[in-house]
Amino acid sequence: MKRLFIPIFLITWCISPLCAWTQIAEVMPALLEKRGGTVLPADIRNERTLVLVSAPAGSWQEVSAKVHPIFAAHAIDAVAYYQLEEVMAGPDAQKELLPLLEKRQFRQVAVLESNAEGKGELFLTAFSGDASLVESNGTLWHQVFTDWESLETALEAAFQNTSISATNFLIPDFPEFFRAAGVPDEKRFERINPDIKLDNLAVRAFTGLLEAENGRLNTLMQNYPFRWEQVNAELSEDVIRRNGFQWILGYLRAPEANLKEILGYDLKGSEGNKMVYKFYFRQLYAQEIYLGTSWDAHPDWEQALKNLIRQAESVK
Repeated sequence: MKRLFIPIFLITWCISPLCAWTQIAEVMPALLEKRGGTVLPADIRNERTLVLVSAPAGSWQEVSAKVHPIFAAHAIDAVAYYQLEEVMAGPDAQKELLPLLEKRQFRQVAVLESNAEGKGELFLTAFSGDASLVESNGTLWHQVFTDWESLETALEAAFQNTSISATNFLIPDFPEFFRAAGVPDEKRFERINPDIKLDNLAVRAFTGLLEAENGRLNTLMQNYPFRWEQVNAELSEDVIRRNGFQWILGYLRAPEANLKEILGYDLKGSEGNKMVYKFYFRQLYAQEIYLGTSWDAHPDWEQALKNLIRQAESVK
């Protein structure tokens, strides 16, 4: 996939000593514009905070356990920790998650990234309640740190320079971890349902990272062997179904190991933090997911889509 912002990010980020781990730019590019923010959110010590963590493969919970006491010491009520890449894996990953987050009344969000050496960066800002997760015009505090002690020192200094009072007192002693996505076994199938030959497939226009690729999406879908039609990204699934579609093209993008776990594949042979796309067909009425008989995820979205189309061509 072609992403024009990545080279710019790598130049600015790798000037610092922290360039070993740079996933925030991959999944939340909007935060790039907010680097260097120095204003703590006014309610950061009075409202619930959602924490999104990006860390090397298998270590995000360990990283969360290290930062949680720092948050608690400064009255930041970090009540739920999620892996950043899972939350930002795509529309299907957020479909059920966003209403749940809103129901739990999160008003603040912390985005934390840490590499294997314990270096990283932290963003504190307002929770938007939508797919972007962060308020576009909200105040933000950003800190690059070289170890956990330096992060704690920076937070302490930031609060000393403000008049923000604290009402968060009942803060959990330990972080609570949640999964952002998952497919129940009874809804998961590898062999593609042959009914897809008879029904109409809805292909939502891309938004976010892939929005500029919609022309290419239409071109690639010309190779899909059955009926399909591109639909507005904003249409609800109820409207799409009422318009005569029985299927929708879905995709997730996350580290390969995460995607395999989310979609119920064996984790053997996973390349850890390599970001990949996996396309699949979802039946709108029963919400069943048809993945294809082979693991065909790929770092390039075009190749990943071609792989699924190739599997559809073999449907009998």
